[in-house]
Amino acid sequence: MALSPEIVSLVVSALAVLVGSTIAFGHHYADKSSKFDEKSQSDELNDIRMDMRADTTILVVIRLWQFLTEVNEKMKKGSGMDIGLLLYDTERRQPFNRLLNDLEKTFKESINIKEAWLAAKFNYGRLSKILYAYAATIGLIGFPLLGLSLPTVCFLSTEQLTIIWAIFAVLGTFFLGPIVYTHRKISSNMTIYQEKWKQYSIDQVKIGK
Repeated sequence: MALSPEIVSLVVSALAVLVGSTIAFGHHYADKSSKFDEKSQSDELNDIRMDMRADTTILVVIRLWQFLTEVNEKMKKGSGMDIGLLLYDTERRQPFNRLLNDLEKTFKESINIKEAWLAAKFNYGRLSKILYAYAATIGLIGFPLLGLSLPTVCFLSTEQLTIIWAIFAVLGTFFLGPIVYTHRKISSNMTIYQEKWKQYSIDQVKIGK
């Protein structure tokens, strides 16, 4: 399976382009991950979460406050009301629990947007590392293997070269799964973040896919 010098030259060029473009994409995603550390990006996240609280959490807190105020007038003993009794009061525990659930939901929404933001940052960095590892693997194995495939250099049998090339192809394919999976995670996280951004922000998107 020795390759002619002309074919080796073509494959070397193609391999060089593949390694170079992979490294370039690795730098691209590493830059995207580092942008999350900028103050403007963290400020944007905090602004969105503040708007979410103003839009939903505060309204639930107001309703809960009103409920507790009304109940306090009816249930207070001595210096004040024992709020814990509301969990066992058959008449009032249902609306009380409903208000607590509404409040808990608003907290979860705020946490979810932050978790999506952090996950996007992490996965951008993870994808860049996978691409660097892919470029290193292809380059460090591919170029020497091409040298071994030259008729003037080749000291391996056709079967041995075939097995080595097959292993090389499998290694190259092995990286596709993590790359595709991580990119999908990024898309999912950024979709969650940008939906809230569009809902609460009037500026242009600062963190792209």
